[in-house]
Amino acid sequence: MSGAILQVDLNTLDILQYREMSNHNAAFWLTRRLRELEDIWRRGFAARGLILLEVETRELWRYVDDSDGKPFTSFNRWLIACAPHSERDCRYALAAVKELQDVPKPDLLEIPRMNLEVLKSVSTSVRSQPEVLEAAKTLSEAEFVAHLQVTQPTQHIEATKRLVLTYPAGDFPACHSPLDVYDLNGNAAEHMNLPLSESQMSSLGSRTLGYTEMKGSWFIFDTYRAHEDWCRWRAPYWHGSRVMDEHSHANYHLSFRCCKTLD
Repeated sequence: MSGAILQVDLNTLDILQYREMSNHNAAFWLTRRLRELEDIWRRGFAARGLILLEVETRELWRYVDDSDGKPFTSFNRWLIACAPHSERDCRYALAAVKELQDVPKPDLLEIPRMNLEVLKSVSTSVRSQPEVLEAAKTLSEAEFVAHLQVTQPTQHIEATKRLVLTYPAGDFPACHSPLDVYDLNGNAAEHMNLPLSESQMSSLGSRTLGYTEMKGSWFIFDTYRAHEDWCRWRAPYWHGSRVMDEHSHANYHLSFRCCKTLD
């Protein structure tokens, strides 16, 4: 690469201002900025956990004012106010650093989130070894697991496998699986047919059907309550489309819903 590099302050430069740079300067500074953000992302999980641990242990939240001008009344209120969008991740981070308090803090800050999770599964004597900590800092999750499988066979570390626990609607017409595990009102909702005329009623043999409506409850209560926690809760025209539209809404919480009122 050739040409003089324009000196800029990455902390104050608006992302759109890069469009005004030459290709050479934009390529240099955007690459540098992305690498800085990558480092922030890699260190951010443990850093949040350590911050929360310090604030919780020393009850530092008592020294900060809430929006009403009065000191926070609890650690939880402080956390929700300070990190409304990442509260859940913050709690995971706090749990991780609490479990890994035997690992030196400078090392924790250098280890990405998924490798911290792997470290939690090995003994304290193993994770205190310098070569293990170095591998946790520099290897990907898959590489780190493979490294431990070879170097620490007695730890019986296994690679993470995706477990699929969803079934198409109607798979369990009696509301229970072949193992007699019953579906319960919980983390599943179901897209149903909302007929707008008799010609769209499935009970009358319609093949075209009507529009989507959602029935049932799903867990979306991390930071706010979106709806009632009720098996028969309904949301007509939720992500509205024709039921038979091949691009109709799909999501992890849409599954088979079993709902029966007890007499």
